[in-house]
Amino acid sequence: RYSANTAFIAGVYSDTVNDYDNRYANFAKDQIDYILGDNPDNFSYMVGFGDDYALNPHHRTAHGHYNINDPNPNAHILYGALVGGPASPNDYDYLDVRSDYIRNEVALDYNAGLTGALVRLYDQFGGDPLTDSQIYTLPGLSVSDL
Repeated sequence: RYSANTAFIAGVYSDTVNDYDNRYANFAKDQIDYILGDNPDNFSYMVGFGDDYALNPHHRTAHGHYNINDPNPNAHILYGALVGGPASPNDYDYLDVRSDYIRNEVALDYNAGLTGALVRLYDQFGGDPLTDSQIYTLPGLSVSDL
């Protein structure tokens, strides 16, 4: 969450203050790249993004169980949610365990900064939304869900 919020603030700073050599713009992009899987563990902290991503965010509706310690996988995929990430400066200090709310919490303060930073990067680099056929192939979704 700190990386996402810092990326958002760095992007705002870059857009509103003289950003020599794009130092803050590059920093913002690097933070988001790290979150999305460009990190030593090649792991995306955004649920549903990339080849290896968080599967067990701490989110009552996503896990769909009455017991947070239930070892079964989450019943629903919370696409686009950002989990807390490593609990220390160690890049490998992440466990995808629902009951570990430090690493796996999904909260507004995590995701608000991420959303703002992603909007800025979309403005800067562009991109294409998923097509209907791509959405229909996402695990856990069916045409009747949409």
